[in-house]
Amino acid sequence: MKSAYIYLAVALMAICMPFRAAAQDPDTDDYLPEEKVIVFDDKIHDFGDVLLSEGTLRWTFNFKNISDSPIVIHNVISSCGCTTPEWTKAPVKPGDSGYVKVSFTNDQGPYPFDKTLTCYVSNVNRPVILRIRGYSHDKMRKPVDIFSERIGRLGFRSRQVQFGYVDQGSVKSDRITVANLGPQPITVVPVETSCGLKITLEPSTIPPQGSATMRITVDAGAQPEPLWGRQNFVTKFSINGQTFPLKLTVATFIKDNFNNLSKSEIDNGSSITTDDSYADYGTVPAGRIVDVVYNIKNTGKAPLKIHKVEADRAGLQFLGKCPMTVAPGAEAKLKFKFDTSNVSGQNVVVITLITNSPAKPLFNLFLTGTVNK
Repeated sequence: MKSAYIYLAVALMAICMPFRAAAQDPDTDDYLPEEKVIVFDDKIHDFGDVLLSEGTLRWTFNFKNISDSPIVIHNVISSCGCTTPEWTKAPVKPGDSGYVKVSFTNDQGPYPFDKTLTCYVSNVNRPVILRIRGYSHDKMRKPVDIFSERIGRLGFRSRQVQFGYVDQGSVKSDRITVANLGPQPITVVPVETSCGLKITLEPSTIPPQGSATMRITVDAGAQPEPLWGRQNFVTKFSINGQTFPLKLTVATFIKDNFNNLSKSEIDNGSSITTDDSYADYGTVPAGRIVDVVYNIKNTGKAPLKIHKVEADRAGLQFLGKCPMTVAPGAEAKLKFKFDTSNVSGQNVVVITLITNSPAKPLFNLFLTGTVNK
């Protein structure tokens, strides 16, 4: 049974690979967090809705050196050959500015596009990621066709925004485009908003069939107690004074924050390992409660803290309590119960441990088996 899941497991275990691999030079303590060295006017540019006939799209990301030493952009790598970067090659003195220019061929067909530029900057402890994105169309489309989900007359491409990973205590922002699908102007005000979520619109009054930019900001340090793992932030909207029940959901995954750690702190941090990340319960009838135990060990030099344990499907219960601490060199047993009432056939449950290990902030365990209805 275990071999039946090898391919899937290899893909999923990529999540557990060291995040420290992003560091530009792990052998020095001289590198600093991005926010102490370089600041970009914006790190995401949304071209919005464009036509294929417009041809190549271009944008310039401007930055400023906010450190007390000259910096150099050593290299910029694009995520595909359709995206070509140019950048300031000369050293940029403290207080001076530079640029990263990008051109996108816009010839890949009438599809959404989202391209990344990975910038390797001297004195910065990890690459700086820039993004361009948009929607290419072969012909003009009406707003009602583009913004297919709505709250009142406020149209969205989707009422769920995927924010991805957010570091604990950090602030992350993004923008989406929304539209007024009605015949009259609408004034939009966010209401009943989750703690840590901020929504602004420009303009806040949208003309008929017009659009606005909605800026979404998540502050992962705004809550009284830290949040971990999958967290949804939501808001309702008052439109021309009427509050609608439907919500906009911002989906995040909050992990530990290692941005300010030195090489020494990383090397002397905790590290989680296991003899076997798989448990297989064989073939069972539907409704069987399965007991499973995983053995983990802290092979690092600092206490291992498991902030949260969560699974990718319902029915799995962790029998321990979080946060959970494992001393250096110590072992621990993680016990679970899995209710198979709502599953059938061959299946894999992915269990994610959110930890304070710089090398393995997310550590996956796998529960496999077959359930007969």
